[in-house]
Formats: sequence, C-alpha cells, structure tokens
Amino acid sequence: MLRIATLFLEQITDTLLYIVSRPKLVLTLVVLPVWIPVATYRLAIATITGHLSLRPLRSNIDYSIKQQPKRFIYYYFVLLFVTSLMMLGLWATVDIVINQPT
Repeated sequence: MLRIATLFLEQITDTLLYIVSRPKLVLTLVVLPVWIPVATYRLAIATITGHLSLRPLRSNIDYSIKQQPKRFIYYYFVLLFVTSLMMLGLWATVDIVINQPT
C-alpha cells in the first residue's frame, strides 16, 4: 500500500515538474480553463446582440439577458459544451506528449 502511494506521489511530482519546466504547458493548463468560460460568455452575448467587442456595452448585456434569457442560456451552454470538448482534446494531446515514450 505504501509503495502504491509512493509511486502515485512520484508520478504527480514528475508530471508537475514537467509542466512547470515548459511555459506553454503552464499557459495551456492554467490560463485557458479560466479564459474559456469568459470567452464563451462574450460569444453568447455577441451571438444574441450581433456585436462582438472586447468590452461589450452594459446595456447590450442587460438587454440580451433580460429580453432573451432562454436564448442566452441556450447559446451559453452550447458554446461552453463545444469549448469544453476542445479543452478535453487539448488536455488529451498534452497527456500524450507528456507520456510519450522517448
């Protein structure tokens, strides 16, 4: 039992050291999971209002959510699902790269 726990901790530390030693992996695993829900929210607003901007007007957001709440929720969850699938694919790729035999 102790051997299994030791191997598990060793694998975790090896993986963390590998990720930290590569800035692109840190960017992928830390920044993107935070950015995707925010970007999805903005895309849902843009889809409803027809205006894509980095700083959507507060009136556009209020109008979109209050006037068309079902449509906003639909777009948000569809876009979140698609971007989540993309993230899973990205994580699977990173996992393959990390565990690739040398």
